[in-house]
Amino acid sequence: MKEVKQIFDALNLRERLIVKLAVLASMRPGEIFGLKRERIDANSAEIEQRVYRGTVDAPKTQKSKRFAALSSGLRNHLEELLNRDPKVVADQQGHTLDVNLNVYTVTSFVPVRKDQSTI
Repeated sequence: MKEVKQIFDALNLRERLIVKLAVLASMRPGEIFGLKRERIDANSAEIEQRVYRGTVDAPKTQKSKRFAALSSGLRNHLEELLNRDPKVVADQQGHTLDVNLNVYTVTSFVPVRKDQSTI
C-alpha cells in the first residue's frame, strides 16, 4: 500500500486518476480511455466501449460490458478533473472555449436510467 500511495503522490491529477481507475476500479487501459462522462454516476462507471489500437470499439466480450464500482475518493478525483478550468480542457482538446462549453460540456447531473442496475 505504501508503494501505491507513492505512485499516486508522484503523479499529477490526470495521470493519478488513470492509475486509480486501473488499480482501484480494475479497469483496463482501453476501457479507461474509452470512458464517457455520461456513463459515470455517483457509484459506478458503465463500461460500454474501449479504445483499441487507436480505434473506439466495443469491449472484447459481452461479459466485459459491465459497471466498475467507484469509491468515494476515486469519484472525488474524477469530479475534480471534470470540473477543471474549461479553458485548460478546451486547450487539451484542441478546441476553442466556445466549442468546448457549447458542444462537449455535459452537466454533472446524470439521471439513473430505469433499465440501469445499481451496484
